[in-house]
Amino acid sequence: MHFHDCFVNGCDGSILLNSTPGSPSEKESIPNLSLRGFGTIDRVKAKLEQACPGVVSCADILALVARDVVVLTKGPHWDVPTGRRDGTRSVKDDALNNLPPPFFDATRNLYQFFIPKGLDAKDQVVLLGGHTLGTSHCSSFSSRLYNFSGTMMPDPTLDKYYLLCSWFLSLLLIAGVLLFVVYLVVRPHRPRFHVAGFSAAGLQAGGPVLLSGQLTIHNPNHDLAFFFDRIYMTVQYRDGEVVEGKDLTGGPLYEPPKSAAPVGFEGVTVPAGAATDMMARDAASAGGGHVAFTVKVRSRIRVRVAFWGSHWHPVHATCDVQVGSDGQLLPEFKQKRCGIDFF
Repeated sequence: MHFHDCFVNGCDGSILLNSTPGSPSEKESIPNLSLRGFGTIDRVKAKLEQACPGVVSCADILALVARDVVVLTKGPHWDVPTGRRDGTRSVKDDALNNLPPPFFDATRNLYQFFIPKGLDAKDQVVLLGGHTLGTSHCSSFSSRLYNFSGTMMPDPTLDKYYLLCSWFLSLLLIAGVLLFVVYLVVRPHRPRFHVAGFSAAGLQAGGPVLLSGQLTIHNPNHDLAFFFDRIYMTVQYRDGEVVEGKDLTGGPLYEPPKSAAPVGFEGVTVPAGAATDMMARDAASAGGGHVAFTVKVRSRIRVRVAFWGSHWHPVHATCDVQVGSDGQLLPEFKQKRCGIDFF
């Protein structure tokens, strides 16, 4: 960043200035788009302003930070004179016209950009070599790989092993993108479980409670079929299980693409006891009582398309339901979507 600042109108910190409406700053220039660390300079400036307001310029901060970064990376140390004044001019085109472009050869860069600023070949090697740490844009070197000097061929001076490696990585990237696109097209969408109905008969009688319910399993995929192993259901009331391991299907379940399959249970008895007594109290509570249950479904699922089928994967669904004092499902829970964990 210090190099990009100093090559444009001197080391005046103008690289740090933001654009204004109708006047893009040096930050917006193509050679500066990959610069990082502006937030670091802002934080250093904020700390210094707290300690000694209006004393240390941003230009000095940038020069000192650049030196310290080199030292921290085991580079040389040099004294940095201070007293720079911050510049007020920052123009996008100034950076484009004063920074050495990556497509110029070393000799042209040396005589056109470095020597006029009092720098020599060693300075050029040090400054440009520093760019091996950082980010480069493909537009800076892609012509050497695919269309050198308009020949539609790679640069003949490139090392052939480097060229083969770059081609291989490019093909690998293209293959990865294509595979990702294919995955997005054919990837299976998870099954969706919805509450179709639920009731609890006998809530206020003080005796056994009969639970009945129905879930709908939707397959939203256009081309993928689902194969479920046996589907088991558990009903929880408060922190305890009142129905455990009820088999809803009696065997495997096949669900074709774009279909919905109902699964349910009817007349499952919760014996009279402490749980049914608490249900009765909840149903009889003031202000229109209601009783909350949690229906949990577990199974294993396979996905199949054409001649390909996946392995078995555990699937768990959790459905929260509430019934009123009459034991019927409250309207807001009708067709409510259940949470699902797909492993």
